[in-house]
Amino acid sequence: MKINYSVVIPLYNHEQYIAEAIESILNQSYPADEILIIDDGSTDNSFHVAQKIASSCSKIKVFKQTNQGAHKTLNKLIELAKNEHIAILNSDDIFYPEKLERCTNLFSNSSHAEFIFGGVDLINEHGEFQRNGIAVDWLDRARKFKSKCNNLIISLLHENYIVTTSNFVFSKKLWNLSSKFQSLRYCHDLDFIIDVLKITTSITEDKEKHIQYRIHKTNTIKEEVSHVDFEIAAVIANSLIEIKERITLDNMLHQQFYYINQVVKNKNSNYMIPFFMLIRMASNSKKEFYQKISDPIFKQLVNR
Repeated sequence: MKINYSVVIPLYNHEQYIAEAIESILNQSYPADEILIIDDGSTDNSFHVAQKIASSCSKIKVFKQTNQGAHKTLNKLIELAKNEHIAILNSDDIFYPEKLERCTNLFSNSSHAEFIFGGVDLINEHGEFQRNGIAVDWLDRARKFKSKCNNLIISLLHENYIVTTSNFVFSKKLWNLSSKFQSLRYCHDLDFIIDVLKITTSITEDKEKHIQYRIHKTNTIKEEVSHVDFEIAAVIANSLIEIKERITLDNMLHQQFYYINQVVKNKNSNYMIPFFMLIRMASNSKKEFYQKISDPIFKQLVNR
Protein backbone atom coordinates (compact mmCIF):
# COMPACT_ATOMS: atom_id res chain seq x y z
CA MET A 1 0.00 0.00 0.00
CA LYS A 2 1.46 3.32 -1.09
CA ILE A 3 1.01 6.14 1.43
CA ASN A 4 2.23 9.68 0.92
CA TYR A 5 3.11 11.57 4.08
CA SER A 6 3.27 15.25 4.80
CA VAL A 7 5.46 15.81 7.86
CA VAL A 8 4.66 19.12 9.54
CA ILE A 9 6.96 20.97 11.94
CA PRO A 10 5.87 23.88 14.13
CA LEU A 11 9.15 25.68 14.80
CA TYR A 12 9.82 28.05 17.69
CA ASN A 13 13.20 29.04 19.15
CA HIS A 14 14.91 25.71 18.50
CA GLU A 15 17.87 26.73 16.39
CA GLN A 16 20.05 24.15 18.19
CA TYR A 17 17.61 21.27 17.51
CA ILE A 18 15.83 21.91 14.21
CA ALA A 19 18.57 20.53 11.95
CA GLU A 20 18.55 17.18 13.78
CA ALA A 21 14.75 17.08 13.64
CA ILE A 22 14.72 17.63 9.87
CA GLU A 23 17.56 15.12 9.39
CA SER A 24 15.52 12.47 11.21
CA ILE A 25 12.78 12.90 8.58
CA LEU A 26 15.16 12.84 5.63
CA ASN A 27 16.72 9.61 6.98
CA GLN A 28 13.44 7.69 7.10
CA SER A 29 13.48 4.19 5.60
CA TYR A 30 10.10 5.09 4.06
CA PRO A 31 10.50 8.64 2.72
CA ALA A 32 8.13 11.50 3.44
CA ASP A 33 6.63 13.17 0.39
CA GLU A 34 6.88 16.69 1.77
CA ILE A 35 8.13 18.52 4.86
CA LEU A 36 6.35 21.71 5.86
CA ILE A 37 7.77 24.06 8.47
CA ILE A 38 6.26 27.21 9.93
CA ASP A 39 8.48 29.36 12.10
CA ASP A 40 6.10 30.77 14.70
CA GLY A 41 7.86 34.07 15.35
CA SER A 42 11.14 32.70 16.68
CA THR A 43 13.46 35.23 18.29
CA ASP A 44 16.58 33.16 17.62
CA ASN A 45 18.11 31.91 14.36
CA SER A 46 15.66 29.00 13.88
CA PHE A 47 14.09 30.27 10.65
CA HIS A 48 17.43 30.80 8.92
CA VAL A 49 18.74 27.37 9.94
CA ALA A 50 15.61 25.70 8.52
CA GLN A 51 15.68 27.88 5.42
CA LYS A 52 19.30 26.96 4.70
CA ILE A 53 18.51 23.23 4.89
CA ALA A 54 15.43 23.72 2.69
CA SER A 55 17.52 25.43 0.00
CA SER A 56 19.16 22.09 -0.78
CA CYS A 57 16.03 19.90 -0.57
CA SER A 58 13.01 20.58 -2.78
CA LYS A 59 10.59 18.63 -0.59
CA ILE A 60 11.07 21.08 2.31
CA LYS A 61 9.05 24.30 2.43
CA VAL A 62 9.62 26.86 5.18
CA PHE A 63 7.24 29.68 6.12
CA LYS A 64 7.41 32.41 8.74
CA GLN A 65 4.67 34.12 10.76
CA THR A 66 4.25 36.29 13.83
CA ASN A 67 3.82 34.25 17.00
CA GLN A 68 0.38 32.62 17.15
CA GLY A 69 0.91 29.57 19.34
CA ALA A 70 1.36 25.86 18.66
CA HIS A 71 -2.33 25.05 18.13
CA LYS A 72 -2.84 27.67 15.39
CA THR A 73 0.47 26.81 13.77
CA LEU A 74 -0.40 23.10 13.63
CA ASN A 75 -3.83 23.78 12.14
CA LYS A 76 -2.29 26.01 9.49
CA LEU A 77 0.40 23.44 8.62
CA ILE A 78 -2.18 20.67 8.22
CA GLU A 79 -4.33 22.90 6.02
CA LEU A 80 -1.28 23.47 3.79
CA ALA A 81 -0.38 19.77 3.60
CA LYS A 82 -1.07 18.26 0.19
CA ASN A 83 -1.13 14.61 1.27
CA GLU A 84 -3.80 12.51 2.97
CA HIS A 85 -1.55 11.31 5.80
CA ILE A 86 -0.01 13.69 8.33
CA ALA A 87 2.87 13.14 10.74
CA ILE A 88 3.76 15.85 13.25
CA LEU A 89 7.28 16.46 14.50
CA ASN A 90 7.99 19.19 17.02
CA SER A 91 11.15 21.11 16.25
CA ASP A 92 13.07 19.74 19.25
CA ASP A 93 12.13 16.06 18.86
CA ILE A 94 13.42 13.21 16.66
CA PHE A 95 11.84 10.45 14.57
CA TYR A 96 13.36 6.99 14.69
CA PRO A 97 14.40 5.96 11.14
CA GLU A 98 11.67 3.31 10.75
CA LYS A 99 8.78 5.41 12.06
CA LEU A 100 7.02 6.13 8.76
CA GLU A 101 7.67 2.62 7.48
CA ARG A 102 6.12 1.16 10.63
CA CYS A 103 3.10 3.45 10.29
CA THR A 104 2.69 2.48 6.63
CA ASN A 105 2.60 -1.21 7.54
CA LEU A 106 0.13 -0.56 10.35
CA PHE A 107 -2.20 1.46 8.14
CA SER A 108 -1.94 -1.18 5.39
CA ASN A 109 -2.96 -3.95 7.78
CA SER A 110 -5.97 -2.06 9.16
CA SER A 111 -9.02 -1.05 7.16
CA HIS A 112 -10.40 1.25 9.87
CA ALA A 113 -7.69 2.91 11.94
CA GLU A 114 -6.77 6.49 11.06
CA PHE A 115 -4.63 7.44 14.06
CA ILE A 116 -1.32 5.86 15.10
CA PHE A 117 1.05 6.43 17.99
CA GLY A 118 3.97 4.44 19.31
CA GLY A 119 6.47 4.24 22.13
CA VAL A 120 8.60 7.15 23.30
CA ASP A 121 12.20 7.46 24.45
CA LEU A 122 13.17 10.46 26.56
CA ILE A 123 16.38 12.36 25.76
CA ASN A 124 17.99 15.49 27.18
CA GLU A 125 19.24 18.63 25.43
CA HIS A 126 22.41 16.77 24.39
CA GLY A 127 20.51 13.83 22.90
CA GLU A 128 21.42 11.49 25.78
CA PHE A 129 18.82 8.91 26.83
CA GLN A 130 17.17 9.57 30.18
CA ARG A 131 17.03 6.44 32.33
CA ASN A 132 15.94 8.04 35.60
CA GLY A 133 14.49 11.26 36.93
CA ILE A 134 11.09 12.91 37.35
CA ALA A 135 10.01 12.57 33.70
CA VAL A 136 11.07 8.92 33.49
CA ASP A 137 9.19 8.08 36.70
CA TRP A 138 6.10 9.93 35.45
CA LEU A 139 6.06 8.05 32.14
CA ASP A 140 6.56 4.73 33.90
CA ARG A 141 3.60 5.43 36.21
CA ALA A 142 1.47 6.48 33.25
CA ARG A 143 2.19 3.26 31.37
CA LYS A 144 1.51 1.10 34.42
CA PHE A 145 -1.85 2.81 34.99
CA LYS A 146 -2.77 2.19 31.34
CA SER A 147 -1.95 -1.51 31.61
CA LYS A 148 -4.18 -1.81 34.70
CA CYS A 149 -7.03 0.37 33.49
CA ASN A 150 -7.28 -1.09 29.98
CA ASN A 151 -9.30 1.92 28.81
CA LEU A 152 -7.41 4.23 26.47
CA ILE A 153 -9.38 7.43 27.08
CA ILE A 154 -9.42 7.09 30.88
CA SER A 155 -5.71 6.23 30.86
CA LEU A 156 -4.87 9.33 28.84
CA LEU A 157 -6.91 11.55 31.11
CA HIS A 158 -4.94 10.13 34.04
CA GLU A 159 -1.60 10.85 32.33
CA ASN A 160 -0.93 11.52 28.65
CA TYR A 161 1.55 8.70 28.07
CA ILE A 162 1.48 9.43 24.31
CA VAL A 163 3.45 12.46 25.57
CA THR A 164 3.54 14.76 22.54
CA THR A 165 2.10 15.68 19.15
CA SER A 166 5.37 14.36 17.67
CA ASN A 167 3.84 10.93 18.29
CA PHE A 168 0.76 11.63 16.13
CA VAL A 169 0.25 10.15 12.65
CA PHE A 170 -3.25 10.44 11.22
CA SER A 171 -5.32 10.99 8.10
CA LYS A 172 -6.30 14.45 6.97
CA LYS A 173 -9.85 13.12 6.67
CA LEU A 174 -9.80 12.44 10.43
CA TRP A 175 -8.47 15.92 11.15
CA ASN A 176 -11.28 17.45 9.07
CA LEU A 177 -13.85 15.43 11.04
CA SER A 178 -12.34 16.48 14.36
CA SER A 179 -12.59 19.78 16.22
CA LYS A 180 -8.93 20.34 15.24
CA PHE A 181 -6.38 21.73 17.66
CA GLN A 182 -8.02 23.97 20.23
CA SER A 183 -6.77 27.20 21.82
CA LEU A 184 -4.88 25.53 24.67
CA ARG A 185 -1.22 26.27 25.35
CA TYR A 186 -0.34 23.07 27.20
CA CYS A 187 -3.06 20.51 26.50
CA HIS A 188 -4.04 20.95 22.84
CA ASP A 189 -2.46 17.55 22.21
CA LEU A 190 -4.47 15.74 24.89
CA ASP A 191 -7.71 17.41 23.82
CA PHE A 192 -7.08 16.38 20.19
CA ILE A 193 -6.39 12.75 21.12
CA ILE A 194 -9.59 12.43 23.14
CA ASP A 195 -11.51 14.09 20.33
CA VAL A 196 -10.31 11.75 17.56
CA LEU A 197 -10.73 8.65 19.71
CA LYS A 198 -14.47 9.38 19.64
CA ILE A 199 -14.35 9.21 15.84
CA THR A 200 -11.98 6.45 14.85
CA THR A 201 -10.06 3.38 15.92
CA SER A 202 -6.46 4.02 16.92
CA ILE A 203 -3.43 1.78 16.58
CA THR A 204 -1.21 1.68 19.64
CA GLU A 205 2.31 0.37 19.23
CA ASP A 206 3.60 1.02 22.74
CA LYS A 207 6.40 -1.53 22.67
CA GLU A 208 7.98 -0.13 19.53
CA LYS A 209 9.70 3.23 19.93
CA HIS A 210 8.63 5.76 17.30
CA ILE A 211 10.17 8.99 18.58
CA GLN A 212 12.65 10.61 20.91
CA TYR A 213 11.08 13.32 23.07
CA ARG A 214 13.57 15.94 24.16
CA ILE A 215 13.47 17.25 27.73
CA HIS A 216 15.13 20.62 28.26
CA LYS A 217 14.70 23.76 30.32
CA THR A 218 12.52 25.55 27.75
CA ASN A 219 9.86 22.82 27.33
CA THR A 220 6.46 24.52 27.40
CA ILE A 221 5.15 22.03 29.93
CA LYS A 222 7.82 23.24 32.39
CA GLU A 223 6.22 26.66 32.69
CA GLU A 224 3.99 27.73 35.61
CA VAL A 225 2.59 24.50 37.08
CA SER A 226 -0.73 26.08 38.11
CA HIS A 227 -1.39 27.12 34.50
CA VAL A 228 -0.77 23.58 33.30
CA ASP A 229 -3.03 22.14 36.01
CA PHE A 230 -5.76 24.62 35.04
CA GLU A 231 -5.80 23.38 31.42
CA ILE A 232 -5.63 19.71 32.45
CA ALA A 233 -8.69 20.20 34.65
CA ALA A 234 -10.54 21.87 31.76
CA VAL A 235 -9.74 19.03 29.35
CA ILE A 236 -10.80 16.40 31.90
CA ALA A 237 -14.09 18.24 32.53
CA ASN A 238 -14.81 18.54 28.82
CA SER A 239 -13.88 14.91 28.19
CA LEU A 240 -16.09 13.57 30.98
CA ILE A 241 -19.02 15.47 29.47
CA GLU A 242 -18.30 14.31 25.92
CA ILE A 243 -17.54 10.64 26.65
CA LYS A 244 -20.44 10.04 29.05
CA GLU A 245 -22.12 7.74 26.53
CA ARG A 246 -19.00 5.53 26.54
CA ILE A 247 -19.08 4.96 30.28
CA THR A 248 -21.39 1.99 30.05
CA LEU A 249 -23.66 0.69 32.79
CA ASP A 250 -22.62 -2.91 32.47
CA ASN A 251 -20.47 -5.35 34.40
CA MET A 252 -17.50 -2.99 34.00
CA LEU A 253 -19.29 -0.26 35.94
CA HIS A 254 -17.30 -0.46 39.16
CA GLN A 255 -13.95 -0.82 37.43
CA GLN A 256 -14.56 2.09 35.07
CA PHE A 257 -15.70 4.43 37.79
CA TYR A 258 -12.86 3.35 40.06
CA TYR A 259 -10.33 4.48 37.44
CA ILE A 260 -12.24 7.68 36.66
CA ASN A 261 -12.06 8.44 40.37
CA GLN A 262 -8.31 7.86 40.22
CA VAL A 263 -8.09 10.34 37.33
CA VAL A 264 -9.82 13.06 39.36
CA LYS A 265 -7.90 12.35 42.59
CA ASN A 266 -4.61 12.37 40.70
CA LYS A 267 -4.82 16.06 39.80
CA ASN A 268 -3.74 19.04 41.88
CA SER A 269 -6.62 20.97 40.31
CA ASN A 270 -9.32 18.37 41.04
CA TYR A 271 -11.44 20.97 42.85
CA MET A 272 -11.87 22.79 39.52
CA ILE A 273 -13.25 19.84 37.56
CA PRO A 274 -16.90 19.91 38.77
CA PHE A 275 -17.02 23.69 38.25
CA PHE A 276 -15.59 23.33 34.74
CA MET A 277 -18.15 20.63 33.95
CA LEU A 278 -20.93 23.08 34.80
CA ILE A 279 -19.38 25.74 32.56
CA ARG A 280 -19.00 23.19 29.75
CA MET A 281 -22.65 22.14 29.99
CA ALA A 282 -23.65 25.81 29.79
CA SER A 283 -21.52 26.33 26.66
CA ASN A 284 -22.69 25.72 23.11
CA SER A 285 -19.47 24.00 22.10
CA LYS A 286 -16.07 22.91 23.30
CA LYS A 287 -14.49 25.85 21.50
CA GLU A 288 -16.75 28.29 23.34
CA PHE A 289 -15.96 26.58 26.64
CA TYR A 290 -12.20 26.88 26.14
CA GLN A 291 -12.59 30.51 25.11
CA LYS A 292 -14.59 31.27 28.27
CA ILE A 293 -12.06 29.78 30.65
CA SER A 294 -9.13 31.47 28.87
CA ASP A 295 -10.41 34.87 30.07
CA PRO A 296 -7.88 36.16 32.67
CA ILE A 297 -10.71 37.39 34.89
CA PHE A 298 -12.21 33.88 34.91
CA LYS A 299 -8.85 32.38 35.89
CA GLN A 300 -8.55 34.80 38.80
CA LEU A 301 -12.01 33.86 40.06
CA VAL A 302 -11.29 30.13 39.89
CA ASN A 303 -7.92 30.43 41.61
CA ARG A 304 -9.18 32.50 44.59
